[in-house]
Amino acid sequence: MFESGYLTLFGKELGRDKPQARQAAQRALVLNALENFKEFDKIFPALVAGLPIHVFKSAHSARERENVSDLVSMRMILNDSLSTFNDISKARTHVALLWASQANTLPATFWSLFYLIRSPDAMKAAREEVQKVLQSTGQQAEPNGPRLTLTREELDNMHVLDSVIKEAMRLSSASMNVRVAKENFLLHLDNQEAYHIRKDDVIALYPPMLHFDPEIFEDPYVASLPSTRSSSF
Repeated sequence: MFESGYLTLFGKELGRDKPQARQAAQRALVLNALENFKEFDKIFPALVAGLPIHVFKSAHSARERENVSDLVSMRMILNDSLSTFNDISKARTHVALLWASQANTLPATFWSLFYLIRSPDAMKAAREEVQKVLQSTGQQAEPNGPRLTLTREELDNMHVLDSVIKEAMRLSSASMNVRVAKENFLLHLDNQEAYHIRKDDVIALYPPMLHFDPEIFEDPYVASLPSTRSSSF
């Protein structure tokens, strides 16, 4: 998963001559990137707290890399020519992209597979949908076969897989939004209660509470996954 996401967004494949040498070089590149990602992952809470990255020598050096993707190259050009960001802000945009593409995608994939394995019907429906899309594009999933390529439109047409991922995220996500009040105000809740919030108060919002609201979900603690019998798919 890391290799797939990393090569898609951050690193382009090496030249196609000498396949074995290319594969070995690419594998080494990805493994090195994974170690760099781990360094960032270790210190991410400290960076959020405001500590400068140069305090962490290994993570600071991990930012240096070659063979960047076209996406990152274009972002660098646009940041240098059009944005008013300083170097720190520019680096933060790349870190945000890295975090969104890896730190969120990896657990989402894990929990999606977890719930699929527990539901044979959902697994069968998802497998049939993927096979149908691959057949329509003339591709076949093989352990040592070529890399699979799908368009955004083809991914958007995978409604069963989309439903599985969203349900897995509903049951497993634990995100929390932290905000600082800019001024005094009265916070009104749906239960008619109200709280006086003072300027500079720290407010933590926990969206996953809605994921288990019985008024929204009939049986909120049970995974509701599609199957081959689901007429809506």
